Amino acid sequence: MILEVALLQIIESKTDEFEINFKKASEIIYKKKGYINHELHKYSYNKNNYILMV
Repeated sequence: MILEVALLQIIESKTDEFEINFKKASEIIYKKKGYINHELHKYSYNKNNYILMV
């Protein structure tokens, strides 16, 4: 299994929009062949940074 990690920095005023659109994108990701899992975590100390693990 391969784990990919991406560090995402989102413009502070766009974090709510990003989270909404990420949920929509997740519906597409779930359907891809070979898909196992993904997780999106928000940094606790910097609210506009995220870690995406696929």
